[in-house]
Amino acid sequence: MNSLQNFMKLKRNFKKNVLFFCVVFSVLKLQAQEKTVTTLSFDTLYVKNGNLVLFQDSIFIAKCDTFLLLPDSVRIDNVFRLKDYPDLRNQIFYDTLQKLSSKRRLTKELFKIFIPKHRKKKKTKPQNLVSSELKFIKYNGKIIRKIIIKKLNVFGSSVIDTSYNSTSWLGQTANKLHIQSRNFILKDNLLFASGDKFDAFIVSDNERIIRELPYIKDARICVKPLENTSDSVDICLITKDIWSIGVSASIRSIERYKFGIYDENFMGVGRKLQNNILINTKSDKTLGYKGYFKAHNIGGSFIAGELSYINLEDKEYKEIAISRRFISPEIRNAGGAKYAVIDEIERVNYQDTLIRNEEIGETLQDFWLARSFPLSKGRTNIVASVRYSRKKFNKRPPVDSKTFQKFYNSNMFLASFSLNREKFYNTNMIYSFGKREDIPYGFKTELLAGCEKNDYTRRFYTGVRFSIGQIIRSTGFVFAGVEFGSFIRHEKLEQGVFDFSLRYFSEMIEYKRFRFRQFLTLHYTRGFKKLSSDSLSFNNKKGIRGLSDPLLHGDRRLVLKAETLCFLPADFYGFKFALYGFADIGFIRRKEIAFRKNVFSGFGLGIRIRNENLVFKTLQLRLAYYPRMPNNSSPFSYYVATTSRFKSKGFSSGKPELIDFD
Repeated sequence: MNSLQNFMKLKRNFKKNVLFFCVVFSVLKLQAQEKTVTTLSFDTLYVKNGNLVLFQDSIFIAKCDTFLLLPDSVRIDNVFRLKDYPDLRNQIFYDTLQKLSSKRRLTKELFKIFIPKHRKKKKTKPQNLVSSELKFIKYNGKIIRKIIIKKLNVFGSSVIDTSYNSTSWLGQTANKLHIQSRNFILKDNLLFASGDKFDAFIVSDNERIIRELPYIKDARICVKPLENTSDSVDICLITKDIWSIGVSASIRSIERYKFGIYDENFMGVGRKLQNNILINTKSDKTLGYKGYFKAHNIGGSFIAGELSYINLEDKEYKEIAISRRFISPEIRNAGGAKYAVIDEIERVNYQDTLIRNEEIGETLQDFWLARSFPLSKGRTNIVASVRYSRKKFNKRPPVDSKTFQKFYNSNMFLASFSLNREKFYNTNMIYSFGKREDIPYGFKTELLAGCEKNDYTRRFYTGVRFSIGQIIRSTGFVFAGVEFGSFIRHEKLEQGVFDFSLRYFSEMIEYKRFRFRQFLTLHYTRGFKKLSSDSLSFNNKKGIRGLSDPLLHGDRRLVLKAETLCFLPADFYGFKFALYGFADIGFIRRKEIAFRKNVFSGFGLGIRIRNENLVFKTLQLRLAYYPRMPNNSSPFSYYVATTSRFKSKGFSSGKPELIDFD
């Protein structure tokens, strides 16, 4: 009994001791914490709106001017302005957008398909002009053992990094809906086959030819040497289609619009279908239609076929045509044929200065053949070509031996003999935002001779062309061309034309984070012994851009055009911008009008916009001012449209052409 009482007493004492110990320990801990807190000190940091504070393990972005109360123990690595770091700013923007879109499945998948994975990548740098064949020369003479075709998805892929593909179900669905270019279509566009000897010029030409197909966004040819043999190689053709179904639009004025829908690669077989609706609210016939079909390469023959139909208020046009061009110096034969029927209303200027609308009905037939003869491995060729064309009118104004010669029924035979050499430079950031561009260089000399028989007479034609293009180191690229041609009747010149053109674009000029190119164009055209119905105007690519007036016509025209293009630094949430300013000044000689009244000019600003993260063409907006306009027309005009990349004129020969007077 005593033992039990002693045990209970010890138990009570133990509990008291434990409780006392816990109380003492708690008091001591609180005192220690109090002492610790009282030893802390703070620093105040003022952060402006838009600045970013980089801590050791986190980031703070100020949404407005604010103060941060920070303990001494917090380490600040850096404070900087967010706008000075566009890559980081863009990454934060896309991360925020991705977070918001991830709340719903549909928006999440739309984000993945239209905004590909945002990776940190090197800035696009301007490339020096490099001959396109240089990277392939070391493989010359080797045997092509095998040709491999690798087709990338439209969305979420790159010919540079072929390992990356979209993992979005919506991206995968869109890629499945898109009909890829068929293998046989890509093979039809090859200039070489298995068993052929490797030729650097042919392979580089082929890379360019495929890249220029309107349904291919990019293409690259890779050469793989074989490990077990040194005399053979494998070739891999990597292609990436465009999303071939698209829309187009342009606004010429408040009253004139154009909308279109097209498929550049119908069913993946290299066929183009296009339909355009034209709206002119000032016209009695408000709606117009343009339809077009083209087969780019029929059966690997490099023969293209075209069908066209136009139905407007004042014009109906039907055409069927086939052609085969010298797309490479390795092509030996070329030719074409065209048949067209035209019914239109044309403004005809009578000698009494009265302008009338006349019905014109015309049938055209045109046939040509050409043969190329190589002179050396330097890609110099002699090309001989012949052409026959027939023009027949079933509706026209009254004609005689002295008036309205342009409406004569005629049969014409024309031949040409030319010497040319054409190669290509690879570069970028000339007419596009960084995509590889093929700039032709070389020369062409062409002699023309022929004869024409019309309703009233028979006459001969002679002409000459010369053009050259070359890079001038540390300056830029220059193209120059001169042409002269004339009919000869009774040993006198008739309807003669002299044309001179000079084009220049500079090397890339870098100032801080801005990149500039300067473009200059000089164009002079003069007519000799022209007919009363022949005239020049500003309403074409050789004239003042955007200036169109039927009263501005004459027999001589001089136009100087300047454009300064500025690629803006970095990008703004993925959108890339190129600003441009232009100044055009031109003279057109109109008889019995003082010189100063024949000088016109146009000035303007424009912007080209593209987002590489989105699947759209370049958007172009332009505003122009014309200090003097005939008939007190509005001096302002604007232009809004989606545009494709400009293609440089080359030096290959083809169908014999009269020297243009336009």
